[in-house]
Amino acid sequence: MSMDWDDDGKGKGEAKNARNTDVDLEKYIIDENLNNHDRARLLLKQGVPVQRAAVLRGLHRLIAEEMSTTADHSEVTIRLGVLFEAAKAQLAKAKVDFEILQGAASGSTNLLEFSRGLEDDDAKIMLVHVQNFILSLLSFERAESIVVSAMGTLEELISVKNAEDVRTTILPFAMARISMHMSADSRAIGCRVLGLLCRKRLLAVAELESTFFAPCMQLCQDTSDKVRATMCLQLDPIARSVSERPELIENSILPELLELLEDEQVSVRQAALEGAVEMIDTMPLHVVETKMLPFFRSACSNFGKGV
Repeated sequence: MSMDWDDDGKGKGEAKNARNTDVDLEKYIIDENLNNHDRARLLLKQGVPVQRAAVLRGLHRLIAEEMSTTADHSEVTIRLGVLFEAAKAQLAKAKVDFEILQGAASGSTNLLEFSRGLEDDDAKIMLVHVQNFILSLLSFERAESIVVSAMGTLEELISVKNAEDVRTTILPFAMARISMHMSADSRAIGCRVLGLLCRKRLLAVAELESTFFAPCMQLCQDTSDKVRATMCLQLDPIARSVSERPELIENSILPELLELLEDEQVSVRQAALEGAVEMIDTMPLHVVETKMLPFFRSACSNFGKGV
């Protein structure tokens, strides 16, 4: 049986709308005698972007079909491992067709939802593949819509993973991204992932302090305004994660926030203001009274003057 990879028939519709040259048509022709697994691998290897995207979006249906027709799931796992490697290879480079990225982003969400109905062993294997998909999406500069989708799926994934898995896989990924030899976009992604880990409260304060607290404070001084603005929005979850150590908030986080509120770039100041509003309830009362309220009054006054 030939699978319709896309629920909305998008792959078929776009194929019909392709320019009707022999070369274009040949790209869409697939041997009907191939089984769905081999057809998927072939499309991932040599299909046009719309076909590859459709396969990525529909991987969960292919897996469901194989599991329902094969009693030995270990055999299915081996076959799917090969398929997932082919799928992941679509994302292992900086420049990828946007449609393929959309397919992968949707596909990772579909796979995560599909994993919820699997037995424990099968679900664990599926979650590994989902994580690989997401981290591949976040490994290079991508459109903001792709990053937002991937981060949303990553947040759901972290919710079903245990803390040790996060420490050994996702945390090292984020730490590698924030290295100064990485691009500004990569550093910004690393900031967002670390902020997400803090929001999920998966790390003890001592572990957070020993791994990425100091590097995050340094990122507040990053040469890239994009990284600085991104860090502004992570200061609140970081502050809440170390709330049992108020001296870290007062002596490290607040000085960075106050400096960011005076940043030369408008985008950074706006992000810092948003971050300040979010975390104001974590600040000591005397800091709110002596530093934050005067700043807010000044900001409101300047806004009224059009400054």
